[in-house]
Amino acid sequence: MGGSKKYAILLLIAGGALLVLILYRTIVFVSEHIETALAREDARSYAKIISDVQVYYATEVVAHAKKNGIKIAKDYKKRGDAIPYPATFTHGLADKLNAKYGDLNFRLYSDAPFYERPRGDGLSAFDREALEHFRKTDENEIYRIEAGAAGPQFRFARAVRMGESCVECHNSHPDSPRKDWKVGDVRGVQRVAINLPGPSFMNDGYLNPPTVVVALLCFIVMVSLFLLLFVITKYNNERSQRHVIKIKNAELQRAKENIEQFAFFDSVTTLPNRTYFQNHMAKLTSDDSGQSNEFCLLILDLDHFKSINDRYSHIIGDNLLRIIGQRISDALHGNDFVARLSGDEFAAVLHGSIELNELQWIVTTIIDTISQSTEIQNVVLTPSVSIGISRYPQDGQSFDQLLSCAGLALNKAKNRGRNTFCIFDNEFKSEIRHKDSLEAELKNALSDGELEVYYQPKVCLSTGGLEGFEALLRWIHPTKGEVTPDSFLPIAEERGLIMPICELVARRVAMDMQSWDKRELCPGNVAINIHADQLKNLEEMDRLVSLFDDYGIPAERITLEITEDCVVGRGTESIPDILRKLVQRGCRISLDDFGTGFASLTHLKNLPVHEVKIDRSFVSDIAYNKESVLIVRSIVELSQKLGMSVVAEGIETMDQLTLLKYFGCCYGQGYLFLPPSPAAVTDGLLNLHEPFNGLVSHRPNTITDREYDQLLRTIA
Repeated sequence: MGGSKKYAILLLIAGGALLVLILYRTIVFVSEHIETALAREDARSYAKIISDVQVYYATEVVAHAKKNGIKIAKDYKKRGDAIPYPATFTHGLADKLNAKYGDLNFRLYSDAPFYERPRGDGLSAFDREALEHFRKTDENEIYRIEAGAAGPQFRFARAVRMGESCVECHNSHPDSPRKDWKVGDVRGVQRVAINLPGPSFMNDGYLNPPTVVVALLCFIVMVSLFLLLFVITKYNNERSQRHVIKIKNAELQRAKENIEQFAFFDSVTTLPNRTYFQNHMAKLTSDDSGQSNEFCLLILDLDHFKSINDRYSHIIGDNLLRIIGQRISDALHGNDFVARLSGDEFAAVLHGSIELNELQWIVTTIIDTISQSTEIQNVVLTPSVSIGISRYPQDGQSFDQLLSCAGLALNKAKNRGRNTFCIFDNEFKSEIRHKDSLEAELKNALSDGELEVYYQPKVCLSTGGLEGFEALLRWIHPTKGEVTPDSFLPIAEERGLIMPICELVARRVAMDMQSWDKRELCPGNVAINIHADQLKNLEEMDRLVSLFDDYGIPAERITLEITEDCVVGRGTESIPDILRKLVQRGCRISLDDFGTGFASLTHLKNLPVHEVKIDRSFVSDIAYNKESVLIVRSIVELSQKLGMSVVAEGIETMDQLTLLKYFGCCYGQGYLFLPPSPAAVTDGLLNLHEPFNGLVSHRPNTITDREYDQLLRTIA
């Protein structure tokens, strides 16, 4: 009996110990499954935050940015006019979460666009397995618990589809390794790794003496604390989940606010951007409340801002833009509104009905405020601004109409000398009607063959020989007669007709040169005038040269005449390289109207120029204006020292010819020799060896140095 009791006690003790172990392992098993389930839900939640932000960014902001011409770049923090790529923005948010929660490791990667491999030695085995799994199956989630340096780690991955806007954004990036991704091919992976509690002290459930002793001592405590431990664990988990959800919601809200900041506010000046401004104007112009909603639209453009960026730096330029934006804001009152549209262009809205005198006073105050000198990084700058103004509702009923009217007024303000303003009025409306009528007639002229090419000879001033021609456009109107280019070319440029006109001129010149060649006439080198829009496009210039090749005219017989307008202003940075490529093909470059621009000497240094043409404004009064005499002589001497040919335009008198020969000018054009004439009229010249020899040798010895000095004293 005693032995049986002894064995029963031992059996009870053993059973109790075993029960403790079973209970412990059960708790560990349940806890592990609970931890795994919670980790899985946390991983899904973290992945969903990034997905929500990514999808919102891709579908809303990127599409909006592409529609409105906003740049998208990885180095967006260094560029004030750009917003980040969707992947850049997503990983930025992930890094913030990783830094704040040490047990979180979030990554986004794929074998498609916007991949980012985890830091370390490439993809882990789990990462590779996930990629392979998602390629072969329709399942979109996979997880595994693996051993880690700090204990077990829960690894969760899910398949994601990238948005179409993300793919378009990637394909448009110049550094993209591939350009042929399709939306259906783009499958990526989101992976979240979360650390789990470490292994138990029971040595994975194996029985040993220390375990039995501990089990006996803890039997009662374990039983009594089981429910308490379970309740505390559940409470802590629920509390932790609520805390994580709260953090996730706050992060998502901040992410959305950042996206809105990128989408609607300028990163340099912090002012509203063009998108925000357009929305604001749409509300103003669509107000149907029946109440008066008058306002004035101001378009402000800084004068010569590009030269500040080029001369100093974009950092100083950005600082100046911030100062200008603040000065405009300070000059406005009440609910008036200011925004930065692009580059150096701002816009402001003055609400309410404003009398003309008051409006002029307000705008003058704004110009004076902006024009105050400022010092930025030891550089003293005195900015100036030109302003165009339109008024609602008399000048337009929509934002586009008001913007167009204000733009016309801005152009007139710049033509008046800048640092001033111009208000759109009835005179502008009459001008617009005139332009509309002229545009319609010009379109008819293009289709009806009223545009013709005339040729003016370029004459060697020492021999009277014919060196070539300049091709000039003429419009022979059926009722108005000859219409001067100055009256219709600006309209053609403004209304988008300049490119077809330029192509017509080039084709007519190629056809005429081919005709002369067939008749064994030698026209020499023919110059054609190049528009700035043509010169900015290398493909367009290559097409022009190829057009002459099609007619059997080599590029060496073509001179491309450009003016300073072609190489000054926005979008002209690549023009020197384009000109060099054209020179490599054999074309000659002539700088027309030399001396009239503020940067002509810079162009002689930076551009591959073969020929300089002295503007007719200097030649016309060379016989009685001392300044013109000195300028022309200096241009001739400078060009000769640089190895360039010199052509004087607008020679009309023998006195002008005599002085130009004395200065050593190579070539000349003008009515003294022959006005621009149709191709048929020039045929007679091509049969003569030196058709103007008698004219240029009328005074074979030109003048002496003594006579030249006497001339300067006479006209001083």
